[in-house]
Amino acid sequence: MEFPKQQMDILLEEKNFDEMERLLLDMLKKDHFNSDVNYYLGLMYSNYYNSNKSEEKAKEFFLNVISSEYVYEYAYIYLERKERNKNKSIRLLEAGLKVFPHSAELNERLLIQLEGDSKEGFYKRLISAGISTNEINSYMMNYYYDNQKYNEAIEASKSILKKTDMEILFIRLHNAYCFYKLDEIGEAIKYLENLINMDIKHDLNYAQHVGLILCYLHEDNNEKAFEIFGEIPEDYEIGLDIILYPHFSFSFEKEFNETVFKLEQLNNDKLVLAKLKGLRGLSRLSNENSKADEKKIIKDLGFAQKYLKNNLTYTQKLKEFAEESNKNLEAFKLAIYTIRHGYEKYKEDLENEYYWDFINNCREDEIIGMKESLIQVLRGAAYLKNDFSGEVITQLIERLYDFKKFKDITEIAEELGYKKLNKYILFEVAYSYSKIDEIEISKQYYEKYEAENGKSNASSNNIGVILRKEGLLFEAQQRFKIAVELDPKDKTALENYKSTTKMISEREHEQEVLRKAAQQFSNENAWIKGKLLSFSKYQDNEGFIICSYKKLPYFLNVSEIKANELLKSFLENKYLFKITDHNLNTTSSVYRINSEIAFILIDLEKEGEKESDLIGIAESITLNSFRNLGFDEKLISALDKISNPDLRAMLERDLNENILSLSTKSFKSALILSGSIIEAVLLDHISAKDITQYTMENGRNKKVAQMDLNELLYISNQENFIDIQLYYLSHAIRGFRNLIHPGVEQRKRSVVVNEENAMLAWSIVKKVILEI
Repeated sequence: MEFPKQQMDILLEEKNFDEMERLLLDMLKKDHFNSDVNYYLGLMYSNYYNSNKSEEKAKEFFLNVISSEYVYEYAYIYLERKERNKNKSIRLLEAGLKVFPHSAELNERLLIQLEGDSKEGFYKRLISAGISTNEINSYMMNYYYDNQKYNEAIEASKSILKKTDMEILFIRLHNAYCFYKLDEIGEAIKYLENLINMDIKHDLNYAQHVGLILCYLHEDNNEKAFEIFGEIPEDYEIGLDIILYPHFSFSFEKEFNETVFKLEQLNNDKLVLAKLKGLRGLSRLSNENSKADEKKIIKDLGFAQKYLKNNLTYTQKLKEFAEESNKNLEAFKLAIYTIRHGYEKYKEDLENEYYWDFINNCREDEIIGMKESLIQVLRGAAYLKNDFSGEVITQLIERLYDFKKFKDITEIAEELGYKKLNKYILFEVAYSYSKIDEIEISKQYYEKYEAENGKSNASSNNIGVILRKEGLLFEAQQRFKIAVELDPKDKTALENYKSTTKMISEREHEQEVLRKAAQQFSNENAWIKGKLLSFSKYQDNEGFIICSYKKLPYFLNVSEIKANELLKSFLENKYLFKITDHNLNTTSSVYRINSEIAFILIDLEKEGEKESDLIGIAESITLNSFRNLGFDEKLISALDKISNPDLRAMLERDLNENILSLSTKSFKSALILSGSIIEAVLLDHISAKDITQYTMENGRNKKVAQMDLNELLYISNQENFIDIQLYYLSHAIRGFRNLIHPGVEQRKRSVVVNEENAMLAWSIVKKVILEI
């Protein structure tokens, strides 16, 4: 059966390894030594894309191939590359060359494996036999150069078939360095200057500049050397290994380090030194470095960053080093430095998530340090705030949120301002403000979050919580309802909806109770209203009234007994509530006015001066004020001496009205009543003496019942019912009896209605009652 080579090639190309394996293993069962089957099995198991890739199996099948009559060249090549023993590799290659003597790849592999003189002798034999490839010749170019056989290296380069401009540049660069090593400086300079002119794209990584600097330094032309050095950009990451795929390579690491060392010795300019150190540090980055080397690199880059402040390449590299060393806070500060001094240039990197990935691996203390660093930068350079609205803020706030550092999040928000925060972190900012009890700001951020991201279950629920705190139960209920609709499985939102609905029902009942109490209060007299208004004056900003037992009479402006009665009445009628679940630092009782009545009290205050006067009058009517005026038990009991029951009742009435008039500053009424009371007392006393008529000063008899106050005073004086002082005092107020007639007050300017005269009249009334 003919081997299906074309089919196998297609399966291999399509990477259909399962089908290929099935077919080949089936064929292997029928012909175990079939070279084609073994070769393709070797290819299949060595293929990089095969999930069942196996070097052991590939090696086994390729060994079968080279042991068969019909062999494949690649089987030798694969086995030699996997062989770690140099002698075995050589034997494999020599065996392959017996079958394929002109194989360029087998000869190249053997050339690489041979040592020293054997290598050079074998190369000459290949050249003589006409077996010459660019791979073989370029390999020997490097071999001769590394072994300081520069003429041989140049000779080997002549055998290379140059196909591209880059290959031409590469060979000339190699030869220029060979001329430098051979002290043929003039020839080297000619080559290197030509290369500088030709290599416009800098494909040679400024290797020609390095070589030319060495040439000028060799000639002690230091000025020219520094001039060429000036052409190298101060932040160019010079690759010291120039590789031209697939077979050209050249390393000028030693020459570069020599150049930097020599220029350092000749230089006294800090900026030039910074550039030298910076370029040296950058050139070493691509190599695998030890810890000691890394420290040297960081030192070089740090020096360059310090003096080349406008060049952020060094900052970026130091940031990468800090990341790799898990120095996250240092990496953050370097990244922030980049934002400060090169945001536009590095914007694409700075706004990319990967740039700040190290933040995700930070400890809490590092995150706090980053926040402090950021705040410090923002406060020192407010103009930068526009550049801090991107990825760095997002990742930093997300990490602070993970650590529950809500106050720190709000500090960043305060520094940046409401408009500078992007939509990806508005929720975290809103939640953070709510956690520090800045609920109004929190609500604003939640609303902004929803405006930019749409309503979410979490935002709706959290806004509901805020609205409930503000007492907006109906609005909160609607928010919780939206949250439940967006995520019916959210037990928290559902519980909030149920509890708020219950609160609304309870509040409606409470409001009805409050409204009824307010309606009842509206029908109270001015005195009751005035007392509650007086009490309300002692509210703090939260509406609490802190009142001890001792202060209650003072707050209500009544006696101790009356104060307790009033308080009890206010509490029973729900005009006032005693609060126990407060956080106030006090042992005294705490009260709050019925919220509905509070509006009434506000209206009372707004009703103006007249209402204030009425309330003031009402507040003045107290037992204490009566006692202070002498209206006490002694005065009232003195009325028992009145013999005429009807007259005594009239006196009690007038006396009550008189004390009320004095307390309410109704002085005209007090003056009229004072004269009337004195007249009634004298009439009763004279009548009690069985005097029904009396001869007056004019000689005429007059009935006592028809006498006025002046005439009654005359009899009382004649009969010695009152002493002379009381007589004159009583006589002094007789004119006030006629004040009831408006004309009398208008005509008699000596009859003045004022507090002084009213209090004088009241003192005479008391004296008359007590002494007669």
